[in-house]
Amino acid sequence: EVVEAAGAGWRPFRYAQRPDLSGMPQALDDLAVAALVPEGTPKEEYSDFPSGILHWTEQMLPLLVADLRALAPAPAILVYE
Repeated sequence: EVVEAAGAGWRPFRYAQRPDLSGMPQALDDLAVAALVPEGTPKEEYSDFPSGILHWTEQMLPLLVADLRALAPAPAILVYE
């Protein structure tokens, strides 16, 4: 509330390859599984949140950096909850 009262706004995480997603997905999608998971690996070994966080962070960062660079005026502080 304080952040919004100061004029700041909330922005969702975005993913270039999956524009239908927002936030942090809880597991790898089919494209990530095909690219990253060795064939024959049981789904239980890669279907949890920790297994996907690095992939989704890597996918999100380019658009996050672009959003930050596009802010005008440039931010003096970033707050993450």
